[in-house]
Amino acid sequence: MRLTTAVGSRRIAVLGCALVFISAVLFALWPRADMSSSPPTARFVAATAGEKGQPRFRPETRSDLGRFAFGKERHVTVSTAKTFDGRDCLIEGDEQGETSSCLEGGLFSSRKAELVVSSMGGPEQFDELYVAGVVAPGVRSARLVKTDGRETDLQLNAHGAFVYESASQDLTSRVYPTALRLFGPNGRLVATVDFPAAG
Repeated sequence: MRLTTAVGSRRIAVLGCALVFISAVLFALWPRADMSSSPPTARFVAATAGEKGQPRFRPETRSDLGRFAFGKERHVTVSTAKTFDGRDCLIEGDEQGETSSCLEGGLFSSRKAELVVSSMGGPEQFDELYVAGVVAPGVRSARLVKTDGRETDLQLNAHGAFVYESASQDLTSRVYPTALRLFGPNGRLVATVDFPAAG
């Protein structure tokens, strides 16, 4: 997952993000990815855990996956790019900046979806939480599973990208995303990407 803030005065330092992340025990995501962020304040963004530092992207490899309406008159963009040291990155951003999750061996080398999870506020209660991501080729549909057992169909665009925003009622009730269920062309479950239970 990643560390950053992309709304208002949102970017907190990677260390600060990590502390919020640990205290909230919201997502203890997978190893190996890059956590990069610009200096923000009261928000953290989690991407697949990994090295600190801002990745340097090769501009010619940048590929836009979509622009999604989010919140009140806001938009989130999802894109991919390669770094100069050969990693593949998922990049999520808005008018305040962007954050990336970078992996060795390709975005889908270890699972069939790559995510960036962002939240504002907490740790007792989050004011905002959203998941931006992309699914692997061959995945035709996806459902987000919540900690209360409910499932929500994700709206994948033509590139397999999506943005999911937690409803305010879910945040008040401390109901969080806990897994992605991914389905192939025939509707069969092909993979589940789990989030550890929320705290």
